[in-house]
Amino acid sequence: MNTSELLLGVSSVALQALLLVILVSRGLQRSFRWFLAYLTTNFLFGAGLVLIRNQPRSYFYTYWIGDAIVASLAILATYEIFRGVFQKFYTLPGFRALFPGASVLFIFLGSIRAFEKSGSLLSEYLLISQIFSLEIIAYILQFGLFFLLLLLIQFFRLSWKQYTFGIAVGFGVSAAGSLVAFMVRSEFGTKFDPVFRFVVPLTYTVGVAIWLLTFLWPVHDSSIAVPTPALTPEAVVAELKQYTRTVKEILKR
Repeated sequence: MNTSELLLGVSSVALQALLLVILVSRGLQRSFRWFLAYLTTNFLFGAGLVLIRNQPRSYFYTYWIGDAIVASLAILATYEIFRGVFQKFYTLPGFRALFPGASVLFIFLGSIRAFEKSGSLLSEYLLISQIFSLEIIAYILQFGLFFLLLLLIQFFRLSWKQYTFGIAVGFGVSAAGSLVAFMVRSEFGTKFDPVFRFVVPLTYTVGVAIWLLTFLWPVHDSSIAVPTPALTPEAVVAELKQYTRTVKEILKR
């Protein structure tokens, strides 16, 4: 860990500590349990890595164990936001299984790809490849949620000044930067490792800064201190019908 990586790591840990204090002091842990668990775990492993940075073997195992746990919690935190927005859609047949089903499918495909690359069920490389796949899946789901919420806010003219949107933006920015770094490393190999080791924590730190701004932003409407009020199937259908009528009117001209 060079000086720039150390400074970035310390900055990230400090920002996460401040964010955790804000969340708990405002009682928001009851609304975002998995998000708090994700932040807390990331904070603890991040602080631990800074402390054992000069112990290569301990650092290696702590890094990869932490990555596996944090990536799993990231998927659960993303699901928490998804469920908060779409909870009324859970009355539709099969909708309840949409996010978990997509997650399981991605994990299954990622596991197959990791095994194909390693060629062995017992190699250490297979385990690392599986963790890499889990991270990428978490990033895809996070960025997908961010993009979906952007569409919904534009489509339904929802207020963007909500905690759920701020969390999704932080996830989206962090995921986008990390996915680019993963693709570059996958395409060009380990010669880009220094860039990879810097970009991934950097984009996560930017995401933490966005979350800080989100929860420090003045909130006047108490209803947005909890997950975003869910959309309803009826609202979606009505809005789609309205857009359909508008398009038909335009085409008739």
